[in-house]
Amino acid sequence: MTKHAPFTAAFKALFFALLLLPLSGNKMLAQSAERLMPPVTFNGNALDIGFAGGLNSPQLSAADLNNDGIDDLYIFDRSSNLHLTYLNEGTANEPSYTFAPEYAENFPDCSNFVLMRDYNGDGAPDIFAHFKTPVKGIQVFTGYYNNDDQLAFEQFQFCCEQYNIAYFELFNGTTTQIFIGDDDYPVVSDVDGDEDLDILTWSVGGGYVEWYRNTSVENGYGLDSLMFVMADNCWGKFYESSFSEEITLSDDPNDCANGFGPGEVDARHAGSTTLVFDADNDGDMEVVIGDIISKYLKFLVNAGDSEDAWMNEQDAKFPAYDVSAEIPDFPASFYLDLNNDGLKDFVAAPNDINATLNYNVIWYYQNMTSNEFPEFELQQKNFLVDRMLDFGAGSNPCFFDYNADGLKDILVGTDGYYEPGIGRDPRLILIENVGTANEPAFEVIDDDYLNMSQFGPLGSWNFSPAVGDMDNDGDKDLIIGEREGFLYYFENMGGAGSPANFGAPQTAWKDIDVTLNASPAIADLNRDGLNDLIIGERNGFFYYYQNIGTSSEPDFNSDPSAAPNNSFLGNVTTELPQILSAANAAPFILDFGDNFLMFAGTEVGPMQVYTDIDGNLDGTFTQLYPNFGDIREGTRTKPGLADINDDGFYEMLVGNRRGGLGLFSTNLSTEGSVSATEVARELLIDISPNPSSDGQFTIDIPELSPFDAVEIKVYDSIGREVYQGREVGNQFLLPLSSKASGIYFCRIQSGARSGAVSLLINR
Repeated sequence: MTKHAPFTAAFKALFFALLLLPLSGNKMLAQSAERLMPPVTFNGNALDIGFAGGLNSPQLSAADLNNDGIDDLYIFDRSSNLHLTYLNEGTANEPSYTFAPEYAENFPDCSNFVLMRDYNGDGAPDIFAHFKTPVKGIQVFTGYYNNDDQLAFEQFQFCCEQYNIAYFELFNGTTTQIFIGDDDYPVVSDVDGDEDLDILTWSVGGGYVEWYRNTSVENGYGLDSLMFVMADNCWGKFYESSFSEEITLSDDPNDCANGFGPGEVDARHAGSTTLVFDADNDGDMEVVIGDIISKYLKFLVNAGDSEDAWMNEQDAKFPAYDVSAEIPDFPASFYLDLNNDGLKDFVAAPNDINATLNYNVIWYYQNMTSNEFPEFELQQKNFLVDRMLDFGAGSNPCFFDYNADGLKDILVGTDGYYEPGIGRDPRLILIENVGTANEPAFEVIDDDYLNMSQFGPLGSWNFSPAVGDMDNDGDKDLIIGEREGFLYYFENMGGAGSPANFGAPQTAWKDIDVTLNASPAIADLNRDGLNDLIIGERNGFFYYYQNIGTSSEPDFNSDPSAAPNNSFLGNVTTELPQILSAANAAPFILDFGDNFLMFAGTEVGPMQVYTDIDGNLDGTFTQLYPNFGDIREGTRTKPGLADINDDGFYEMLVGNRRGGLGLFSTNLSTEGSVSATEVARELLIDISPNPSSDGQFTIDIPELSPFDAVEIKVYDSIGREVYQGREVGNQFLLPLSSKASGIYFCRIQSGARSGAVSLLINR
């Protein structure tokens, strides 16, 4: 894989000349976003990383992120497929992790699971991650430190599997992938003690663990290769039933446990998590198992050895000798030193992404003895989460000066905390700005504002607030969308310049129903003096409801298809071709007097921005950015913007599926201009093969996400455009098979960022 082909002198001059050409006719605003971390207080406790975004389904790994020889903390949040990085700045027995999201910038896009392991022994952690389509398996990214001592990755190339994933050879000489189910968390560890890393995973049908031995060392390749053979299709000789809380153990170290009892035939494996470590210093691995049907972890004792594992004892509620980890209904476990004392600790966390614990998500058990004979004692259930704003699942924020003191406060609607046996407990959270005009600081003062939790038992949650003066009385009223597609309306009786005083909620307001996940914004889009409604919904569309009432009495036709309403506002959507489920559009409108900008949160995360709105409500809006500020807060984002520090530029608050908040500065001024000091970051583009013998090139742009829009143009050696196209994603095929041999120039743009690369076709 190369970044460019050799330049001739003439082509080099042309290359840099063409680099200055605009890629499209639309002027792209420069844009930037820097994370802010103002002071936050909740229940009297200062949260030093309050705006770190929350956690739901964390998977923990130790990893040296900055090449200082000290293990830092890496977390992959499965609920949002998000990389999160924390630098270790603690001392012995005093853990202190500083949120450092910049160290995640070079990580590849991953889903379902990530394990950071150093397979080649070079000191830089590597990534083992899920590969889920079109087959299920495991892909590997080799880590290295760049010139800034920051982790970066390149994909490991497996020689004999078409999808470039870990494989093994079948008895007939063909190869197939090592299967990893969508919900499984496998083991990547030195199971047999020969220094290279093996894989333990669950069989396709479920119930049994398969051991794939890494034979790299045995075959004389050292640690640089990953070569697997199936060493045992029933490792440990146990069977995990889909109908029992306990594991079925074998009485015979040479025979696999029989899994075909009553009701077991044709049962399919739904999902399991696996962890191994040597708990009794005998050179073999014990195993900890979490299952999708159970809230407990099972610990199995290995009475065999490193070559022939045999589990003959179990703790079905591990660690029963202390406080059993109890995580409905799909726990995972991890083994790493969290408190810097040199002893590896035990962590339990939810692996489900829906109906599971969403606040107490890191159960930290300190190792009180030794690494040879560890014993664990529960310290806390909300490790790290207790330092940030985290309202369970789902957060939909907006700014609102509720007490009329001139400072922007925050309202946050939520999916809610999950309560076992009860379900969701959704809330509207009020966070007061207790700082100054120039230095905001925040305090959570009401975690059930307006008693919105009363609607949770009725099946209403995913609250999404918006504020605006709907009745022209000088104060801002409150509209809240919810999961069933309806709206709540709270009229503000406070009056101009007075603190908010909301009346009783009007439910299913105006009979407006956008089917699912209503996310409203308020703006006078047709400039008739009446505030209209723009409502995003689950499928990614924006509904426009024109206010047909009077200045003091807002009114709407509930039929979105009846003019002047529009159920496909702007002819735009947050839906992407490769996403088959929800798209969840979440709009926010900025009105600059002579033009609008529509920001839109999305299901997959990127923050879209649209213009060409004013006077064009029946036309097509123009997308300025596929991902404003290159913000990566995970899935189901929701924006809110305001100038909260009186510097003349907007700050952007971003909610997410994890239930937390991110806060960012922008260089978008309150007058609608953008600071000219920002220089768009160049995209780094990898091309393979280059040169190409058939004109087919694979483009890889690791710093983009699979959901970024990309525009491509290719020029020949005298500057003629020979190809143009559009793609969505960070890896795609560039088809130039019809072009003659020679040197070509390719320019790629995504939002305000662009990059260039030369190509060589050599037939």
